[in-house]
Amino acid sequence: MSLSHEEARPPEPSLSPRARAAIQRAYGSFVNLTADEMERVWKQAHAPLAPVPALPMVSDSLCQLATLQRKRTGELTDEDHRLMGRAATVIRDLLDARPPGDVEHSAWRTRLMLLGHDPLRHRF
Repeated sequence: MSLSHEEARPPEPSLSPRARAAIQRAYGSFVNLTADEMERVWKQAHAPLAPVPALPMVSDSLCQLATLQRKRTGELTDEDHRLMGRAATVIRDLLDARPPGDVEHSAWRTRLMLLGHDPLRHRF
């Protein structure tokens, strides 16, 4: 990975088994969509003429979340865990900022679903 006009960043320290477990619990507490469902939402959000909701995570990271859903716990890297941790933080922040009114077809719900959480899942 090259950083333009910046010094190379030092590698991040390895995560402890306890930190990995905490991240998995946090992310797992929010995720209620399967990898297939996340990919379906991704395709719908990126269809021609579909508005792509802005997210504080890059598109590649969103695609990686569905891939992570298919990995076994032992296959997850520190980088995977950091991505899950960032996703859990964004999900929590979005849930705290729920807009008023009906959210069924809202960009807010789509953002959450791209991260693996459907806030209306309990209704179905």
